[in-house]
Amino acid sequence: MNNNTRKVYRSGFSLIELLIILFVIAIITAIANTKLTSSASLTLHQQSERFVNQIRHAQFLAINWGCQLALTVSTTNYTLRSNVDYSSVGKSECGNNNIVTDPSTGSAFSIDLESDVSFSVTGVLYIDSYGRPLNSDTSFATSNKSYVLSGGNDTYQVDILPLTGLVVPQ
Repeated sequence: MNNNTRKVYRSGFSLIELLIILFVIAIITAIANTKLTSSASLTLHQQSERFVNQIRHAQFLAINWGCQLALTVSTTNYTLRSNVDYSSVGKSECGNNNIVTDPSTGSAFSIDLESDVSFSVTGVLYIDSYGRPLNSDTSFATSNKSYVLSGGNDTYQVDILPLTGLVVPQ
C-alpha cells in the first residue's frame, strides 16, 4: 500500500456551481422586477390606447350619424354627448344633449379610467359630422387638440390634428 495516497475531502461549492446559482438568481430577479415595475406603465399604456380607439369610434359615429358630438374629458373619465339637440330633425341616434348610447355595446358612452391613471389635461373635444375637431364656437380647429394621461411616473399624450381629425398617440 502506498503511504502517499490520501483521501481529499472537499467542503463547499466549486466556482462553477456558485456562478450558475448567481446566474439563476439574476434571471429570476430580472423577471420579477419587470413584472412588478411595469404594471402601472402597462395600465397607462392600455388606457391611452383605449382612449385613442374611443376617439376614433366617436369620430366614426359622428360621420355615420351625420351629427356633431362632444367628447367631455374630466380627470377620471370621459363621456360622449350630442353637441346639439337633434331630436327635432329626426336624428334620434344623436341624442338630445345627453350621453350618447354606443351602438356597439348598447350602453351609455361613458368610460372611467383605472384608479392609477388620470387625465392631466381636460376639456371638451367637439367633433363635426366629418370627424374633424372643432373649437367650442364650432369653427374649425386650427391647432392640435391634446390630452395627456398620467400614471405613476409616465405620461402619454394624445393629439388630434386639425382639419383631418387624425388621432396621434405619442
